[in-house]
Amino acid sequence: MTFPPRSNLPQFGAPPLSPMVLRIGAVLLAVHVAFAVGVKVIGLWIMYWLYHVIFALSSPGIETGFVWQVLTYAVLHSLDDPMHLVFNLLGLYFLGAPLEQRWGGAALLRFAVFCAVGGGVATAIGALVLPGVFGSVTVGASAAVFGLLGAWAWLNPDATILLAFVIPIRARYIVPISVGLDVLAYISGSPLAILAHLGGLGTAWLLVTGRIDPTKWFKRKRPATAASGRATRLRVIPGGRRDGDADLVN
Repeated sequence: MTFPPRSNLPQFGAPPLSPMVLRIGAVLLAVHVAFAVGVKVIGLWIMYWLYHVIFALSSPGIETGFVWQVLTYAVLHSLDDPMHLVFNLLGLYFLGAPLEQRWGGAALLRFAVFCAVGGGVATAIGALVLPGVFGSVTVGASAAVFGLLGAWAWLNPDATILLAFVIPIRARYIVPISVGLDVLAYISGSPLAILAHLGGLGTAWLLVTGRIDPTKWFKRKRPATAASGRATRLRVIPGGRRDGDADLVN
């Protein structure tokens, strides 16, 4: 999985809805509806338990060993504020679709997952170190969306983006502006998951700049023989070696 430092991405606007973005959005919407109906409408205690204890990211969960929460939190959204999901879906659409056109659906999904996990790990570390400050329950795909924002801006720095869908600004400035607004909102008491945002953004930077390449973690060296155990066939080329001929390596 490689993400070149510069790409000719489409300008920020209303891109066509791409397949992977549609799938991710459908999953987020389906999960939200399932929990909203189960917890708010039907009042099923099992749904409440799954949402708050098992899948949402929290310091008690991490201390218990629920390490999967660093990913599962990203598919949950606030049941009290539907706009939480709406804004993340909009970010996924406007930022994910042009990136999918450039990278392909599989690479976009991997990128979003790694950014979500990066945000989850940063939040979990903060919750363990300072539980009184960062120990609240965290949900939402904002870490992945912040990662997509960073990738879009770094790969297409001279494009124009509409800040708050109104103010036109160069893409190269959107990341520091977004971080600054995040910090100001957090200081003013907004319940946003600032560590998740910064963790997703930092993970995106590591991926886009090539400082980490997750695909290398899963590569295995092939043995000299084929999977069936038989020796690999060698083809003999007629003619002997002449002086000056170079060795060919495969």
